[in-house]
Amino acid sequence: MSVLTITLGNPDSYYESFDYPAGETQVRIKPEWVQDIKTASEIHVICTGAYARSVIELTLLLDALNGLDRSGKLVVFLPYLPYSRADRRFTEGDCFGKDVFLNILDAGGGYDYLVTFDMHSGQGNDELIN
Repeated sequence: MSVLTITLGNPDSYYESFDYPAGETQVRIKPEWVQDIKTASEIHVICTGAYARSVIELTLLLDALNGLDRSGKLVVFLPYLPYSRADRRFTEGDCFGKDVFLNILDAGGGYDYLVTFDMHSGQGNDELIN
């Protein structure tokens, strides 16, 4: 069983990211790692940041990984689950931040497992347990 661990933002990682002149981020799997990623039994993606750039980079990385013809499980580790403080609509007109964040991750093609340790509260976590 081969497990690859990709740490978001690590410059010596399996991918590179850069910004276009207008500020959009591009993520690309490094060519020398494509075959290893395709044949790995599991890919662990670790994201320790909860910043807007980290969220976008993570989503784009998931899309890049899901765009490869790979068969291994994709496991995302988010020690702190971003936007989990907005785990419900507190008053009329509020956003449901945690739900929006999870939908954004799904837009990247999804993942097999999401592992997190800090989810503010247990409110509204049914969608995390499948």
